[in-house]
Amino acid sequence: MRRRGVIEGSPPNASRPAIAPTVAQKESPFGDMQPNSGRNNALFETLCKEARGLPPTLQAFIDRARELNQQFGEPMIESRVINTAKSVFRYVETGKLRTGEHGAWFRKPQVDSLVSDPHLFALIAWLKAQNGPDSEFWIANGLAAKHLGWSEALLRKTRRRARELGWIEMIAQPVKGRNALYRWGPAGKVQVT
Repeated sequence: MRRRGVIEGSPPNASRPAIAPTVAQKESPFGDMQPNSGRNNALFETLCKEARGLPPTLQAFIDRARELNQQFGEPMIESRVINTAKSVFRYVETGKLRTGEHGAWFRKPQVDSLVSDPHLFALIAWLKAQNGPDSEFWIANGLAAKHLGWSEALLRKTRRRARELGWIEMIAQPVKGRNALYRWGPAGKVQVT
């Protein structure tokens, strides 16, 4: 007995014929994406990145989500595409979309630990606004006056305190002609719980 939708000679678990990819799918970075391969996340992240370039209407977001969906190796169902577009649009509409923006965000316990040391708070906030969570960065003495309005002595003291408290870690010692290189330490990383 032949099951409906199965091509003669196909494996027993086949339920439908393979569909040849469209030109848009072949040229898209999403062309190989199938169910359970992160399509929804890819659509969400792409819409977030493109949000500021779209007209500020829900319909514009839905239209763009539909265009992107057609680039997947196997497009998602319409309701999922629309829900993803609505979700991104809500972030835009409420001013909560942060994709593509630099800034400083702190969890409440991080703020609580920093408020007693305003200079440390200012340095960490400035560094967070300039550097992503996986960044490697300099904290050169020259930034003291230029960006923070501090003396070099105050920057050195605050930088040392940031290291002691685990906000930053030195990953390369300074050598002649090159500043020390830092990354975020355990206290400086945003931990989602």
